[in-house]
Amino acid sequence: MFRINKYITLDLRNGKTVILLDNSEFLLCTGVFINVDTKSGQLEHDSIDEIIDDEDMRTFVSISPEEEFWVHCSNLQAWNENNYDTTLLHSNIAFPLLKGLVRLGDPRAKKTFKDELVKRLLSDYAPTIVFLLRCGYLDHFTDEEFEVLLSEVRKKTYTLDKRVLDMMFVGDDFDEVPPLERFKMRAILFLIEHPKLNLLGLLMKFGRYYLKDYYPWIFKFF
Repeated sequence: MFRINKYITLDLRNGKTVILLDNSEFLLCTGVFINVDTKSGQLEHDSIDEIIDDEDMRTFVSISPEEEFWVHCSNLQAWNENNYDTTLLHSNIAFPLLKGLVRLGDPRAKKTFKDELVKRLLSDYAPTIVFLLRCGYLDHFTDEEFEVLLSEVRKKTYTLDKRVLDMMFVGDDFDEVPPLERFKMRAILFLIEHPKLNLLGLLMKFGRYYLKDYYPWIFKFF
């Protein structure tokens, strides 16, 4: 076992790395481990999410369960030492962990949780934003906080990118999330207001590609 802090412990069980919160099994770590190619140029990514998704900057490697365990320990130790900076872990680990720590009463997590959400929701990386919306993290903001968040979002400008709409409808390989029609109303509003996500503009320009499978939802939405 390897203890990160008073709340987080990692254990290697039957060849799998398990994260424990308050000594209770919380999350089974899975993932593909990569070598980042730093020789191809200066890293321009702002988060682990972006590095993992960039096929030009990485190569896949095979490691033993023991090596995998120590990689996870090292990553979580760095995350802990850097005040739970969610750019240092993949979002599907960082945010569930941070949410769990808040539930346990970790004062540092309580202080940083919403700040980390705002930082990533105002970032330019759409896959992370869509992940947070799908998982309902907007529910943690008050109405007043949500309006402030929207006011910051509206200041951004982007061009329409069909790949963003693909993420909303199709999802990704990292989690089993519901399709677009199950987004909560606050998430729908965020999708509309965010200039890069721009749900209305994307549906008007590219919606025809989804009419066959999502016509009832699109019709109801408009």
